[in-house]
Amino acid sequence: MGNDNNQLQELTDALRTALARIDAIENTLGALTMLAVRHMPMDKRPGFAEALAALAGMAEKQKDMASATLLTQLQGAAVHGSGG
Repeated sequence: MGNDNNQLQELTDALRTALARIDAIENTLGALTMLAVRHMPMDKRPGFAEALAALAGMAEKQKDMASATLLTQLQGAAVHGSGG
């Protein structure tokens, strides 16, 4: 029984680590999106945010909710990064 508990704890720890890394990746992508938008010419910024929203819509239609959610968050970062 102790071995089972150890394995369960190892899996729990691995899952927590994986979730923390996923959060870090999402946060980093958002920061990079904001940085990229800030370096774009002002007239290109809305189109970039719209393209991310369109990609999110396509992902949602394909029932890829994880990608749709991330792309929507990146679209928000693009709008925020552009000062909008």
